[in-house]
Amino acid sequence: MSGKSSNLMMGLGVGCGVLVLVLVVGVVLFVAAVRDLDRDSKESERLQEELVRAYGEVSAFVPPADGAIDPQRVEIFLAVRDSLIAPRREMLAELATLVEISGGGRGPGKVVSGLKSGLRFGGCLSAFMATRNRALLARGMGPGEYCWLYSLAYYGMLDKPARPILGAGLLGGEDVERIDDGLRSSWREVARELRGITANHLAAVEQQGDPAGLASALRAELGLLEADPSRFPWEDGAPEILTGGLEPFRVRLEASYDPAGGPLEFMTDDDEVRFSF
Repeated sequence: MSGKSSNLMMGLGVGCGVLVLVLVVGVVLFVAAVRDLDRDSKESERLQEELVRAYGEVSAFVPPADGAIDPQRVEIFLAVRDSLIAPRREMLAELATLVEISGGGRGPGKVVSGLKSGLRFGGCLSAFMATRNRALLARGMGPGEYCWLYSLAYYGMLDKPARPILGAGLLGGEDVERIDDGLRSSWREVARELRGITANHLAAVEQQGDPAGLASALRAELGLLEADPSRFPWEDGAPEILTGGLEPFRVRLEASYDPAGGPLEFMTDDDEVRFSF
């Protein structure tokens, strides 16, 4: 065998060896990521089930008929928001990485990188939900009350975008649009749950004789929600009788809002997240 042939075969052998090593490492990392994701997911599901046993589903929450909000409940809401700063940052950073990978060229390397990043993002999402659920359980607040206060404070009082876009301010326009498309079904599910809370509120107000004069505003809002399945409550602003209890917390609520979190702030383990990459 000539020297050139020998060198060629050695080169192929080294190349194949490197490829096998890369694949083995990739498989090991993939299995580890799946294991971690499964552990995080199970913990998140366990906490979600515990929340539901204690407080019921999100759509089962009934806001106060007189519209009065206990300041202590707002303090609890803000404490939960504070606990989510770090896990939200990690989740959104991994999302940005996943979007960046999805926009590159094709090939085995991209597939492996995309799978690993997707699993890491799934793990971050599970960790985010687990942190939120753990904080809610520790402080005595149900998921329905948390979602109601979120919608009322950020959309009804602070006039934040009521059709939140995941990754706003972090990703480019085309990337945001792709994620927007992938999350539409999940958004509609969140909107359905919030619509249920609004219906519960109206029923409670009517049952108690409309003590605060809220019935007409709730009927009008519920009609808008039923006409548009993707609409969030109080997109056009909430009555002052509802937001009055939040007003003393305006500055802190403003500081606790993150436009990049989008609909994942509401997600539970029962909701499906569909991304179109």
